Amino acid sequence: MQLRLTAVLLRMPPPAHARTSGACACAGASRHARRTRLIAPLAVFMLVFFVVPIVMLLGRSAWDPVVAASLPATTQALRGWNGTALPSDAAYAALARDIVQADDAGTLGQVTPG
Repeated sequence: MQLRLTAVLLRMPPPAHARTSGACACAGASRHARRTRLIAPLAVFMLVFFVVPIVMLLGRSAWDPVVAASLPATTQALRGWNGTALPSDAAYAALARDIVQADDAGTLGQVTPG
C-alpha cells in the first residue's frame, strides 16, 4: 500500500503555485497589463482636469498684454535688461513717463490690479 501511494504521488502534476517560472512571469505580466489598463483612465483624467489647467493658469499669470500695451516706453526700455541686475535709470524714467501719460489718458486703472 505504501508503494502504491508513493507511485500515485509521483505522477501527480505540481500544484498551481509551484509551476515553472515562465508561467509565473506570464501571469505577472498579465497582472501588470491589467493594472495599467485600470490606472490609465485615472491618469488621463488627472492630466486633463488637474495638470493642464494649473499649467495654463501659471502661464497666464506671468504674461499680461495690457501692461505691455499701456506702458510702451517702459516695455521698450526693459528689452535690453538682463534680468539679474537692477534696471537702468532710463527704464525708471520711462516708467514714470508712462504712468503720467496713462493717468492723463485715463487708462492707468487698466494697468493696476484691483
